[in-house]
Amino acid sequence: MQHLKLRAFDRVLNKMFYSEPEQHDDALLFRFEHFEDDEPVYMRWTGKVEPYDNNRMIYEGDIVSISYQLFEEYTQPDKLYIVTWERCKGRYVLVSIKDRSILEFDEEATYHFKGNKYENRELLEEVTNEKQD
Repeated sequence: MQHLKLRAFDRVLNKMFYSEPEQHDDALLFRFEHFEDDEPVYMRWTGKVEPYDNNRMIYEGDIVSISYQLFEEYTQPDKLYIVTWERCKGRYVLVSIKDRSILEFDEEATYHFKGNKYENRELLEEVTNEKQD
């Protein structure tokens, strides 16, 4: 069974906080440092990791690129995706920043962490600026 892990972004402090679950007899708790934000943004771990970055965990809201290893490695370094929870189907998907197209997670793909949409807004702006050129 996949472990449940959460992180939270405090928009007042402009800081990401990570938590590990604490299981008790009658509760599952997630402890974070003190927030200044009354409504921090909570994000779940997808169960995916990036093998080239010390097995960095991929969370909802992360910005990633994709590569495939078939006969030789094929990468799309210029195409960035935001990891998003698709509520109606109960799954994580990848939404292209450039054209908003949606990809399912592929077990054959490797996901390369680039940042997240809260702390690395410049990645979103770079793609938006490319569209205007």
